[in-house]
Parts: sequence; structure tokens; C-alpha cells
Amino acid sequence: MHSALNGSGKLGSQKAAQHPRQSQRMKPRPTATAQEICRHYLFGPNGPPGCLNDGRCGDCNFDVVISAVRSRYDARRGSEVISVEGFSIQTDAYMHHGHMWLRRSVDSEAVVGLDSFASSLIGPPDHIAMPDTGTLVQKGDPLVTVTRQGRRAHLLAPISGLVTATNRRLKPKTPLQRRSGLPNTWMVRLHTNRIRSALKALLKGKRLVAFLQGEVERLFRDIEMVAGPMSVDGGLLGEDIYGNLPELGWEKISARYLRN
Repeated sequence: MHSALNGSGKLGSQKAAQHPRQSQRMKPRPTATAQEICRHYLFGPNGPPGCLNDGRCGDCNFDVVISAVRSRYDARRGSEVISVEGFSIQTDAYMHHGHMWLRRSVDSEAVVGLDSFASSLIGPPDHIAMPDTGTLVQKGDPLVTVTRQGRRAHLLAPISGLVTATNRRLKPKTPLQRRSGLPNTWMVRLHTNRIRSALKALLKGKRLVAFLQGEVERLFRDIEMVAGPMSVDGGLLGEDIYGNLPELGWEKISARYLRN
């Protein structure tokens, strides 16, 4: 009986031979590649019923519409912001020490983006390398890679999970996040079955504010070391700190602030 159940004995082999159609139906479907996995994973790997692209979201009109709707919804939620020395982050956001914020979208999914402090620090990148949909990432692994003047820096995953979507509206030569206003530009959507436990290790509330305050003060000291005392109004803390002050050193800021 055991061999018939697991297919490892003669009886199981004979049954398969006698019922070829049933055997074919029971064969597992080939695993979809990363590019073929539908980002609307709740519908299954082949997308929602009636999907004309068989779950491939690359040029899907349905995906474009749903992405726009979800982005507007995420932007409206938690619209209150915390401001630290002019750098804003939404009150319902969690923060990784590498300056990647995370906000819950649905029960098992989160949107991830770079905070306005780090975006202002590295400035507008020349190139943005996003992960493929369907990629499994571990917390602390490179999630997004940005390039500026031939130098690369990694933006680290704040949690472990499956990449379900990337923001295809992000464009090189533009800031990854606005310094002030509503910081809602997301980069990647991640799905995880353990989001509650993952969030416990991230910064939020008073801990997040204290972390950002410490980072800004450390940046003040770094700037003063290469540019002298800053002016009262904040001096060089615009939306392209590295571009205005390359003496800070790309490798130094990516290691100290992005935790590369």
C-alpha cells in the first residue's frame, strides 16, 4: 500500500502505466520563470481568470491599471508625516538601518522605498537596476542597485520575501524620493508570510526618529570635515548632496549610510 501511494514500488508504476491520461494530469506543471510569474500573485502564477498574457506582466494593460490604482491607494494611506531636519517619512512606515522604508500594503505584502535622507544624499542616479519579479530575497541582501558617475551602491532589502512587482515609473536622472512633502515613491513590492515578525526588527516611531536624527547629525559632521562649518539654513543639504559635495566620497557614504 505504501508503494502505491508514493509511486516508488511496482504497484504504483503499474497503475501509472494502465492510466496514462491520469498520469499526465497528475504531473506537476513546469515552474514559471521569474519573468512569467504574475505580480498579482493572489490570482495564481498564470494571472487572473481570462488573463491574455498567461501571467506575464511586462506589457499587460491590466497590470498598468492595477499598479496605478494601488499606488494612489498606498499614497493616500498614512498621509501624516514625520519630519527630521527637513527629511520626511510617513508615520506608518518602518525603517531598515540601510534607509529603506517599508509600509504594509495588504496582510502579506509590503511596499519598499528609499527614504528622503538617503535619496538626497546619493542624488539622482544615472542607472537603476531592479530585481526580477519572482526573485526571492533575504533581509540585508542587495535589492536595488543604483549607479552614479560609474559608481554603484546597493539598496538593501528590509525584510526577506518574494518580489511581486517593481515600480517601472522610476526614471534615471531624477531623485528616488522627494525630500519634503509626501514621501510615497515606492520601488519594490515584497510578499512574505511572516510580515509581523519581520516588522519587529525594523525601526518605527520614536526609535525611527532617533535613528534619523543621529544620521543627520553624523552627516553634518562628515560635511563639516570636508567643507567647513555649515550655514545656519542647512547649507548643502539639498536633493543632491553628493553631487554638490563629491568630496564626501561615494564609497564612504554608501558604506556609512546605506550599510554596503
